[in-house]
Amino acid sequence: YLEKALSNVERLDAIVSDLLEISKFEAGQIHLEKKAFDIIAITRKVFFQYQHMASENEASLKIDYKFKNLYVWGDSKRITQVMENLVSNAIKYGKKGGTVLIRFYDLDEQIIVEVNDNGPGIEENHLHRVFERFFRADKSRSRTIGGTGLGLSIVKNIIEAHDQSITVRSEIGVGTTFSFTIEKANQEAIALAQSSLPQ
Repeated sequence: YLEKALSNVERLDAIVSDLLEISKFEAGQIHLEKKAFDIIAITRKVFFQYQHMASENEASLKIDYKFKNLYVWGDSKRITQVMENLVSNAIKYGKKGGTVLIRFYDLDEQIIVEVNDNGPGIEENHLHRVFERFFRADKSRSRTIGGTGLGLSIVKNIIEAHDQSITVRSEIGVGTTFSFTIEKANQEAIALAQSSLPQ
């Protein structure tokens, strides 16, 4: 009984924390600390962080390596939070033994990041609601998986705070792909970021 009570209290605490964070974003009270950083390096760290979860679900984590490095301009901690949420969701809601694949596309002034899973997919009539607070496309699985139901709402707020966009597309039985844009870093910012790396 006490363990259940503690679990419920912890979940309520997480929900309150997430709601406060969303409120700060919506009120414009979140200050972004922008700098140049390598988003591929960030992705590798996130993969390492969620390797145990992937192993439990027999999922493979893969990066489509078209680029060795990709420097972007933004708040690295916040973009790491975005990647953590999208990767963990892809593992949790993808099929057992599936694959989570990250792709990067280099545009003139932006980088497109795609997080893809080959899971069961999301029905088309639910797609426009996935970024809503507490929305669950699969309520039965969400009960066993847990979470606050606010992660994607926070992700959307973070991306929009960077003046960028995030979208989702999905096909039943094929999988789901979340795509977001992030500003490319200029050469001066990249040089500064590289000079601060440990030798």
